Amino acid sequence: KAQNKERYETNKAQKLTAEEIQAMEKTHASDGVSIVGELIANSSTFENMTDFSQEKYIKKKEKKYSQKISVYNPTVKMLCKYYMEHTPNKINGIRSDMLGLILHVGDVHPGGTVMINENTSGLILAAVAERMGGFGNINCVYTDNVIENEILLKLNATTAEKRSITYTNMKGILDTEKLPSKDLCALLSSMAKDLEGKHRSLILANSKYHPIELMKILWKFLCKSGVFVIYSQYLEILTEAERFIKENKLGLYI
Repeated sequence: KAQNKERYETNKAQKLTAEEIQAMEKTHASDGVSIVGELIANSSTFENMTDFSQEKYIKKKEKKYSQKISVYNPTVKMLCKYYMEHTPNKINGIRSDMLGLILHVGDVHPGGTVMINENTSGLILAAVAERMGGFGNINCVYTDNVIENEILLKLNATTAEKRSITYTNMKGILDTEKLPSKDLCALLSSMAKDLEGKHRSLILANSKYHPIELMKILWKFLCKSGVFVIYSQYLEILTEAERFIKENKLGLYI
């Protein structure tokens, strides 16, 4: 029976040269099994190894020369991490821990009613949909005729999760510079009939607009005793929003 004590570590155990192994890697780039087989066949010490050592040797070589790809179902946390590492500007710099805090403070749960206005490529929308699991109602308010659902599409959301989402175009209502106040009030009144006071949670994370302007328009869609979340990368904007809420007595426990 083979014993490791009879083996001595030398560089002469492998008959193949480094150049020959590199040539095999190019020839059998997608077939690491063949390379490992050749290494075993040309090893002068493999046959004298114990079973455990042989198994260890094979695993070591397979790890080095065999290419393995693991496929996972995408999750919001996984996508958030990917965007944060590659294109953080597309999600307004929201880390996974901050995203979890937004969902927690926003009281997002199955059966809830949530209104969202964001420009994070649909990160918050996808997170809310995943958390609610198709139970409840999500109203995604979008502007500039662009629906922020890029990440939601990559999430492979279920049919129930997609059906729970309603998209509301508020272009023009939010663009206060282009609309006179009378038109703004008229458009707002028409939407208020269907949406006013029907949402338990309001989440604002749109860097294109100041939160105060968004609150002036969307606040009445939040039900009494509802909860709200305002996200911004800039402390000054959050401070101004906090002052506005307190001065107008719009909320408690801010």
